[in-house]
Amino acid sequence: MIQILPAILAETPEQFKQMVEKVSPFASVLHLDTSDGVFTDTKFIGPDVLASSPANIEWSAHLMVQNPENIILSWLDLPNVKRIIFHIETTDPALVHKDGVNKTQEIIDTVHNAGKEIGIALNPETNIEAVEPFMEQVDFVQFMSVHPGQYGAEFLPDVLNKVSDFHIKHPNVKIAIDGGVNPERIPAMQKAGVSIFISGGYIMNSDNPEKAIAELKDRFR
Repeated sequence: MIQILPAILAETPEQFKQMVEKVSPFASVLHLDTSDGVFTDTKFIGPDVLASSPANIEWSAHLMVQNPENIILSWLDLPNVKRIIFHIETTDPALVHKDGVNKTQEIIDTVHNAGKEIGIALNPETNIEAVEPFMEQVDFVQFMSVHPGQYGAEFLPDVLNKVSDFHIKHPNVKIAIDGGVNPERIPAMQKAGVSIFISGGYIMNSDNPEKAIAELKDRFR
């Protein structure tokens, strides 16, 4: 199923409230970008603010944080968070805890044990080989086609080649793309194998978010 997820990128509770009010009438599932100010230059709101969002909104929480295993429980406690995305760059698959479990595996198991979906995100420069060991366990892979941390970052078209290569190798794995999603790019993204389109700036900077979402959907084949 094809999905358009409006992305919320807010530094304050006030910004968050305004953005949610702007797009929630036109989308029942929203994507929240959160950051600790370490993995990206800017710190964005966390689970304490999301807890105040309307109960009828379903959320995907994109954790742009170092050591996500240390804070993941605070997100899993929120009933309207249905899926978690963490970055493979924030965990070292070779790093094993004293109990013999590596960090990436620990995050996947923790999220699934809570009954929620799990996705792994890759930054533009990260090779798809980094996520290969976990393809049988994750619900989707999210490709960043911009450097994360702001609306309107430069779209990096070479990422679509990586998406296409991944889709050929793993045709049954759902693919999300985050960054530079607009009507002109939708066809190429879909052709590469994307089925989940995360759109921040195009929707949030529009004076008419309902129209912006419709324009994106109109480009689906």
